[in-house]
Order: sequence, then structure tokens, then C-alpha cells
Amino acid sequence: MDFRHDINALRALAVIGVIVFHFNSSWLPGGFAGVDIFFVLSGYLMTSIIFRGLETEKFSLTKFLISRVNRIVPALTFLCIVLLLVGWFSLNPMDFKPLGMQVLSSVTFVSNIVYWMDSGYFHASSKEKWLLHTWSLSVEWQFYLIYPIVILICSRVLSLNITKKLIVVGTLLSFIFSVYFSHNSPQAAYYLLPSRVWEMLIGGVVYLFPINIPKNIRRYATNAGLVSIVFSYATFSSRLVWPGEYALIPVLGTCLILYAKDNTYKPFRNIVISSIGRWSYSIYLWHWPIVVLGAFLMIEDWWKFGIVLSIVTGYLSYQFIEKKRFIDVKNINHRTLIGFGIVPIFCAILGAVIFSSKGAIFRYDDREKLEYLASFEAVSDWSYPEPNMKLGTHEVRYIEGQGEGNILFLGASHIEHIYPYVKLNTKGYNAYFVTQGGCFLAPTMKNPYWSCDNIQSYKRLFNNVKFEKVVTSFYLFNAHLGHSGDSLDNRIEAFNDFIEWAKQNANEVYVILGGPMGKHFDPKYAMRYDLNDQVPVETVRAKYGEHYKAWAKVNSAGVNVIDPIDYLCNEFCATKLDDKFAYSDSSHLRPFYAESQLSYLKPILE
Repeated sequence: MDFRHDINALRALAVIGVIVFHFNSSWLPGGFAGVDIFFVLSGYLMTSIIFRGLETEKFSLTKFLISRVNRIVPALTFLCIVLLLVGWFSLNPMDFKPLGMQVLSSVTFVSNIVYWMDSGYFHASSKEKWLLHTWSLSVEWQFYLIYPIVILICSRVLSLNITKKLIVVGTLLSFIFSVYFSHNSPQAAYYLLPSRVWEMLIGGVVYLFPINIPKNIRRYATNAGLVSIVFSYATFSSRLVWPGEYALIPVLGTCLILYAKDNTYKPFRNIVISSIGRWSYSIYLWHWPIVVLGAFLMIEDWWKFGIVLSIVTGYLSYQFIEKKRFIDVKNINHRTLIGFGIVPIFCAILGAVIFSSKGAIFRYDDREKLEYLASFEAVSDWSYPEPNMKLGTHEVRYIEGQGEGNILFLGASHIEHIYPYVKLNTKGYNAYFVTQGGCFLAPTMKNPYWSCDNIQSYKRLFNNVKFEKVVTSFYLFNAHLGHSGDSLDNRIEAFNDFIEWAKQNANEVYVILGGPMGKHFDPKYAMRYDLNDQVPVETVRAKYGEHYKAWAKVNSAGVNVIDPIDYLCNEFCATKLDDKFAYSDSSHLRPFYAESQLSYLKPILE
């Protein structure tokens, strides 16, 4: 094809949206939709390559894949090598180990699956994952592998015309699936190919079924497409279920610009837009590790440096790596392929070694090794069994006591982490743990990633069991405020409703306030920044300012209130017990600590 300035400009718009969103999401809260623009462009371009080859009977699957490797792999591999080298000298084992897995999964193009599996409630935050953005490259590469093979099979069994129509049907069906999947399994839908494939297929539909827009209307169509994209960037937010029905707006805006083919539009030929469009892949590759670098170094207003640094490193990567063609597609031989493959294969092996060796822990002396091994043990130390009982629709962890009385422990993970103490000490009561991580029991609270029905439908629990005591936590009362229109006052009102219901249906109600928390308690942060293991109690309480103000509005009459800080701290709150980290992260207790220190729960179990 002739050079398409509109496609190049769309690349620029896509990467601008993504990097601005990542450096300062308040500027473009929907800038993440830039990835969806990239997907549409990939589908359009790949479909054009495949069908032009098939129509002229010159399509080669091998050459198609090698050209994709030429485009994607060298710049990605170079980035991974740089990160591994920097990590070797700068990252401690707790941070270097996950980087090893990230490199391995990125150069093998399965990182989207790895990040989906690692996206649970207790896993690392996004700004600790140096190669998190490569999930989109993995999705594209999986598409590159499957799409041409399916088209080849269909075109030979059926015909090219029927294959084109099947792509339209596939687009519609995959979009319907994506909407359903996004609402029912949002984290999987975000990362995995099945819910993203419609965005690439619709790009193929634009190529296969062109619309001849009159010249005097093209500019209007182009502007309408741009408005759709800018509207998405400016008004959408990460609280939306994505990709779902909302993704249609930037996707259709992109399609409209592709249909218009307004290659003379002056803004598309602007030198800045043209340059960023050409460098877009390399800018995308480098911008996210630069975001993470700012987070690790805790530099305020990092965007001032980070955005410029992303563009500069993207330009250098484009000039010296991406522009090069390391394999001559017209003269492919086994020796060339083997020589080219050595570096990414070595990179993948090195990532695997770093991961399996606990972040190359052999770099340290025996004393430091023991400290880091203790840290690794702490961050994975969680003792909460799988459900062993069903009460209607509720998943329950049941502990049988020696009496007939029943206690309901209801809440999120900060109820879960007291399980070891209850398991060890309950005698006269049967204990029912009904929980859901990341959830608050007020029904107005909506977690954008999973259902909270297991605890929010608490009234149904009392239909099956008579509970003498009900115990819950106030820790997550302000989680996801603003999502689905929920407000602080609505949340408190809903919690008051729970309090009244619990008091009417049980003899005693207990509410546990927030315990000591913060980065000092997280073994990973403590080791990374060499943090003090004694935290002033005033510092800890200051983190609960909003909690205490909200608690003042709770109708707590007749409720037994437990403040763990009163029991676990004096002038200081210790992050360790007998030189062992007391926490597995910034706020969750390890089992050994819970078993030995949570004596404030004793009156509940008596």
C-alpha cells in the first residue's frame, strides 16, 4: 500500500493516549483505549497482507510470521536485556525474581496469560511489573499465529468470498462474547485474546468491505472518528468494565478514520504526529518500564521527565533496532533463523534462571540470603483454606467447635487473616467464615473486578443458621468509592442497615477496626527501601483519618468495637516478631503472628 498518513496518525494517537494515561491518568482517564486502537490497526493491516497474498496466490505463512518477528522481537528482546542488566545491579532478589518471569513470558508471548493469573487480590501492584504492558503484544502475537491459519483453512475448504463473510460473522459473535465475558470475568476479559479478537477482526472487516466515502465528506468522517477517540480518552475511566460495549466508541472511531482514507489531512502530516506515529511501537515498549522506574525511585511528578524520556528512548530504539531488518524475508535460510533466534531464546532462558534462583539470590552473602529467604517466605505466607461447606449460595469455611453455638465471621481478607487464631482457639462455638477478598458487606459497594455477593447477601445466611455472634471488619469501608455511583454517605447508611440487621438477628455484634498497616509492614517494601521495623503509632493512626471520620457516623450503639492498634502497638507498632516479618504484605497478618498475637479475639470465642 501507499504510505497511509491516517494510519500513522492513529498510531500516534494511540500511543499518546496510553503514555499520558500511565504517567498522569487525571489528564486522559480513558487513555488506555489507545491499546484498542492498536488492535484495530493490527487487524486491518494483517488482513490486508494476508488477503492480498491469497488473491495473488503469493501468500506465505512462513514469510508472514517472519516479517512479524522482524517487526516485534528485536526491540522487545533488547528492552528485556537492558532490564535484566539493570536489575542485576539494582534490584534485590524480591524484585528481580518477578522480573525474570516477566522477561520469560514476554519473549515467549504468553505474558497476557501470566498477568491474568497474577491479577488476584493479593498480587503485586501494576507499577511493580516492569513488563506489564507486553500483555498487548502477547495478544497480538497469538492473533498473528491463529488468524492466518484459520483464513488459509477456510479459503481452501470454502472460498475467499465466503471466508470474508465468515470474518464479519466472527466479528459480531466475538463482540457479543466480549461484552458478556467482560461483565462476568473482567480480569480475564481484559488480558485474554478471546475477548479482544473482535477489535482486530473489525479492522479486517474495514479492509475487506471498503466504503467509498465521497471526497467532500471524508473530512467530516475523519473528524467524527477523531471526536469519538478524544471523547473516549477524556470521559472514560479505568472503573469501566473493559473491553465491553464502551470499547465500541474508540473502535468505531478508528474504523471511521480508516474508511475515510483522508491522506491529505494536514494534522496527520504534522511532523510531530508523523514522528510519534513512526516511533510508536518503540515508545510503547519503553514508556512503561520508565513509569515503573519512577514508582521505584518514588519521584514526585515523574511525568515531567518520564514522558520526554519515553519519547527519546523510543526514538533511539526505532533508529537503531526497530528500523533494522535482521532477517531478509526474501532470502530465508536455516542458518539465519538460528542465528537470529539465539538472542531471544537466551533471554528467555536467562529469565527462567533468574526466576527459579529466587532473583539470583546467590549474588549475596549468607546473612543477606537468610534475610531475603525470610522475606520470600513471608510474602507467600497465607493460611485460609478452600470452602468446605455450602449454605445456599454461600461459600463457607466451617470450623466445628465443641458446643452448639455459632459465630459468623463476615467480611473481606481482613476477616480471613484472623482464621488461624480462631481455628486454634475456638472451642464452645462453631465458626462460620463467609468472606470475599476486596469486598465490603454494604451492598452499595461494587467491586469492578468480581462479585461481592458472597458477603453482601448476608440476610440469606440467617435463614439457614442461628448465629449467636456476628463479627466483621470496617477496614474496607471506603474501597472503590464512586464506582457505580456509590457515595460515602450511601456506604455508611448501608453499613448501618447491616448493623441493625445483625443486632436483631444475633445476640452480640463485633466490629474490628483497621489494624496497623503501611509499607513498613510489607516485607517487599521493607527490604527494598531498608525501612525501620518500628513505626510510630501516630503514623499508623494517621492512615485511618477517613475511617475514623466515617466511623463517627456509624450507629455503633450496642456494638462491641475492637481496635487492633490498641492491642498490637504501644508508642510504636512493630513490623516483626522474633525477627520474623509479622505481615505478608502491607496489611495482612501472617498465620504465626495471628495465632500468637490476636488475644483481643479471645472474648468473642468465650
